[in-house]
Amino acid sequence: MKYPKLKALLGLYVFIMALGFVQSCCSSEMTITGGGELHPHTTLGYEVDTVTGPFSLSAYFEVERTTASNFTSGFANSAYAFSCGINYINALENSFQLTLDKPFIYNGDTIVVGENIIELDKVIEHFEAEARETIHLSEDFLRISQFEPGAYTFTLNGRTTDGIDLISSVEPYIRL
Repeated sequence: MKYPKLKALLGLYVFIMALGFVQSCCSSEMTITGGGELHPHTTLGYEVDTVTGPFSLSAYFEVERTTASNFTSGFANSAYAFSCGINYINALENSFQLTLDKPFIYNGDTIVVGENIIELDKVIEHFEAEARETIHLSEDFLRISQFEPGAYTFTLNGRTTDGIDLISSVEPYIRL
C-alpha cells in the first residue's frame, strides 16, 4: 500500500458523496388545506374577466407541503441531488357543486339560483385528485343557454376526503 492516506481520503470522499445521494431520497407530503382561487379562462387557457364564448373554470386549492428525508442523521442535510416523490395526505372528493347567483335559461328551463349546474347535460367536469378542479362550459352548453348580459358570481363548493370544506368564487362578466 503505497498511498494509504490517499485511499483513506478517497474513501471518505466516496462516503460523503453517498450520504448526499441517500439524503436526496425523500418524500414530499402535500395536504390540501382549503381556500384557493377560481379562474375563468378560454379553451386556449387564457384567463378572462369577460366571457364571450366557451370557457372553463379552474379552481386551484391551497396546499401545505412537508418534505421528509429518508436519512435522519442530519449529516448531509443540504445535499439534494434528486427531486422528492409527492404523496397527497388527503384528496378531493368527486362531489363538487357549481352554482350561480342569478338565474339563467338552459334548454328552455329556468335554472334557479343555487342549483348545481355541473349536473346539466352539456357541462363537463374534469375532476383532478391533486388540488385542482376544472369545469368546462362548452359551446354546446352555451348554444342552448340564455344569460342576460352582466356579472355572474360562480361559486364552487366541494370537500376533501378528510372533511375540509372548499369554497371558491369568481365574478366574470358574461356577454354572449
